[in-house]
Parts: sequence; structure tokens; C-alpha cells
Amino acid sequence: MTVRDERSGWRDEVLSRRHRLWGFDCPMVDIDFIVVEYDLGMPKALIEYKHEDADLTQTHIRSLEALQVLADNSKIPFLMVIYKGDCSRYRIIPRNSFAKNWFPEETTLPEKEYVSFLYRLRGRVAPPEILKLLSEVHVEIPKEDESKTVYVMEDDWLPEYWPFDNKEQYLEWLRE
Repeated sequence: MTVRDERSGWRDEVLSRRHRLWGFDCPMVDIDFIVVEYDLGMPKALIEYKHEDADLTQTHIRSLEALQVLADNSKIPFLMVIYKGDCSRYRIIPRNSFAKNWFPEETTLPEKEYVSFLYRLRGRVAPPEILKLLSEVHVEIPKEDESKTVYVMEDDWLPEYWPFDNKEQYLEWLRE
């Protein structure tokens, strides 16, 4: 069997190509957008995020199995979450038994409910100010000729504890 060529071109291509020289029997998974949701230093879930336009046929079963073993050994949920480009909806696919305790079957949630779930994972309740803010900050997907995502906010947006002095400072932080 042969090793696959680098497909995306944006990873550290030297190491990626070099690893392929090590042979078929030395597989690895290049983790694109895997996150560990945690609280107080303790892992709460392993989530593989995929954009709604991602080619899911490129998701290899062996790499999912390896990630599932990590989650199972940690006794935490392993989820594949396919997110809408404007971050308004999240399709959740449970990948292990710990995830199926939360979502027995594939489920789609709007952003507020998804964020509430992430807080519940931690044994917490999502602050109402955060949920309100999610209603007020909208992501506008850039047109092909634009290079930056645009964030649009309502005027009355600032929770009391927010670490930004003004709307412009927050929007600049989002663009970084």
C-alpha cells in the first residue's frame, strides 16, 4: 500500500512529507480541528469540528478510532460536530458511549443550545449574558473577494464583566 500525498498544502509540509517516508505501517493522524473541552484542568469532552462544507469522505475511520480510544480511556464524550459557516447551527454526531449518554443519536442544535450543552458538560449553567450576546453578535460570511469575516453587533451589547472597554475593541479582538 502507498501513503497518501499531502492534500491541503497548508500544514507544515516538510514534516508531513517526511512522515510519509516512514511508511504505511507507521500511521499518524494530522489533527485539523480537534479540541479538548475542559474545566479546572480536567478534560470534559473531545470534539472534532468540521465545517459544513468539509468533505467528510476524507475523514478516515482509523483516525476516528484512535481518537475514540483516547476519549474512552479518559472516560469522556467524543463528538464530531459539523458547524454551519455562520456558527448558527451545530450537527452533533456521538462517537462513543460517553457521548451517547448526552446525545443518543445525531442531533442538530442552534448555537445557544450548543453553548448551553458545553456549559452543562462542565456541570455549569450558561450565563444569561453570554446567551444574550450570542443573539447580538452575528457572523457575516465574507464574499469570495473579501479576506476577512465581518462581525456585526447590536448597540446594546456589553455585559458588565466583559473584558473589553468598547464594541470596537471587542470586534478588533475577533478579527485578530
